[in-house]
Amino acid sequence: MNQKNIKVLKSNGEMVDFMPDKLKSALMRSGADAKEAESIVNTVISSIGERTKTGKIYKIAYNLLKQKSKYVAGRFRLKQAVYDLGPSGYPFEKYVSKLLEYQGYKVKVNIIENGACVKHELDVVAENNEERLMIECKFHRDKGHKNDVKIPLYIHSRFLDIKASWEKSGDSKLNYFGMIVTNTRFSEDATEYGKCTGMRLVSWDYPHGNSLKDWIDRADLHPITSMNSLTKLQRQSLLDSGVVLCKEIVENHDVLLKLGLRLQKRDEVIKEAEVLSGS
Repeated sequence: MNQKNIKVLKSNGEMVDFMPDKLKSALMRSGADAKEAESIVNTVISSIGERTKTGKIYKIAYNLLKQKSKYVAGRFRLKQAVYDLGPSGYPFEKYVSKLLEYQGYKVKVNIIENGACVKHELDVVAENNEERLMIECKFHRDKGHKNDVKIPLYIHSRFLDIKASWEKSGDSKLNYFGMIVTNTRFSEDATEYGKCTGMRLVSWDYPHGNSLKDWIDRADLHPITSMNSLTKLQRQSLLDSGVVLCKEIVENHDVLLKLGLRLQKRDEVIKEAEVLSGS
């Protein structure tokens, strides 16, 4: 079969053309050299057929890359690593706050704010010299999930109540905006509503040039769920204790104490964290 004619199945049920060049680019962005990436792509092509799920393609490429370098593989599994921040939504909220801090915002996480009418529990509030953002984080484990228009409709109504209170008591020089950040996607109606009302919607690949993936690429802040040197239980233990970034391990080795790692294993974990955080 001509590789250009292979149709693969996305997590949302959509059939799309398999694009070898896109896979190769992703591998090289993760740190694989051109020869390694080409070899992996060729193996993937020979291993898949019509209607192969994109998740399976990712797993094949990831396992091949892991054989060459587990550190590079950690960068390649970024999207899955964000899904692995669950099952609760709090680690994702903290991760989003860290990405916003990188952009120059001062952030508060999980706070209660008075609106003009009622109190609201807010995931993240971010502020710089020009604007203050009320941010709702929508984390989903289902890769095919789409946030429909009901989500921005509801969040926008909450934002208007918060905005009215901020305008009465806040800095008149600041602009106020509502934002929704999700690790999955928005429906077309949801994005249209966002455009119409001025709500800022950010998903894994939307908007172009300023998506969640773009935020992560610019900040180079990888979550600990990217790490291959830790087991799933160890990663979850760190998440439960509030550790979200590889960078946090680099800056404070003591966060690993609760895992009871042997010295050699501890050094291995720290080395991988340094590579993934660009230290």
